[in-house]
Amino acid sequence: MPWQSNQDDDSDKGSSDKGGGPWGGGPSGDSGGGSGSGKSGSGKSGNGKSGGGKSGGNGPSNNGSGNNGSGGNTPGGGGFGNIFNIGQDFLKHSGLPGGNSGKSLWGIAIVALLALWLVSSTFYQVNTGEVAVVQQFGRYVRTEQPGLHTKLPNPIETKTIQATSRVNQLTIGSGSGETQNLVLTGDQNLVAVAYTVRWRIKTPRDFQFRLASPQDTIIEVAESVTRQVMARSTMNAAMGPERTQIAAMIGARMQEVLDNYGAGVEVEVFLNQVDPPEKVVEAFRQVTAAQQDAKTSVNQANAYKRQRLAQAQGEAARFNAAYEQYRQAPGPTRTRLYMETMEQIFAGTSKVIVDSKGVMPYLPLPQMQAAAKPAAPKE
Repeated sequence: MPWQSNQDDDSDKGSSDKGGGPWGGGPSGDSGGGSGSGKSGSGKSGNGKSGGGKSGGNGPSNNGSGNNGSGGNTPGGGGFGNIFNIGQDFLKHSGLPGGNSGKSLWGIAIVALLALWLVSSTFYQVNTGEVAVVQQFGRYVRTEQPGLHTKLPNPIETKTIQATSRVNQLTIGSGSGETQNLVLTGDQNLVAVAYTVRWRIKTPRDFQFRLASPQDTIIEVAESVTRQVMARSTMNAAMGPERTQIAAMIGARMQEVLDNYGAGVEVEVFLNQVDPPEKVVEAFRQVTAAQQDAKTSVNQANAYKRQRLAQAQGEAARFNAAYEQYRQAPGPTRTRLYMETMEQIFAGTSKVIVDSKGVMPYLPLPQMQAAAKPAAPKE
């Protein structure tokens, strides 16, 4: 017959209960796919209904026998169709919005989240005074300057923003209390040193990868270099006129050490306080006060010396000038000098000049002049 049936009820579990027609399809409630009878010679296979959905058709058959209905490319077959069916069943049993509308809502939500993730991890902004260090799977690839930039999504490429224009400040030591930073000077004296270290990022790549803890490294280098420089200075120099020079030496040596480490930072040091230890600070203040008093006395003596020297030099100059005049005119010069000397001697006494020899020497002329003066009016 041109339409020969190939049904085998014993060999296939998913055979159809109702077979008939050229394609012989029939419902099956037990198996996942029904076996169908197909045309001999034409290779068309039958379809079978499964318990969960429609089973797919088979390919062409040249021997006239129908194949079992397995998941094919039809909507009722395996692949993505089964995934959507499973998702739809999950939504129905979980109480969430299900059916075809549930699939579309979840799809839109997933796409939106994916787009948001791509945008947020791909585009980024670097502000003024900052740079971005970009890594690809943890390896450094580039440094980006301020502006809008793109990169591969996380975790393929990651970025680290670093503020290169920000000046960071560290204060080390204090003048009193348990945080005193005692340092030994070159003349075997202890001083309490308090100083400030200002630093900023100079090379972002080195700052991020060369040191595990840059700030701790800066503190340790500052303390080591301060002891090294102070050991070459005296206490009086550190507490007095050479404080600025010592701070500059500490900053230069710190920069040299950090550059050797590859820290990628730039530092500057300021000495805030250099004092004796707190337990002996009062004695040092008394010594300092005595030294100041000694300097004051020395300055006063030097001022008096300069004054007397100038006065003596002036008197000598006047004598030399008078001697030169005496050499040119001895008589008039002698008389002038005599009159000037007498004027200085009798400037504060009462004088009576008599040009006659007939006056008795016991005449009390000064007393008579004093009695002749009118008395001052009483108030």
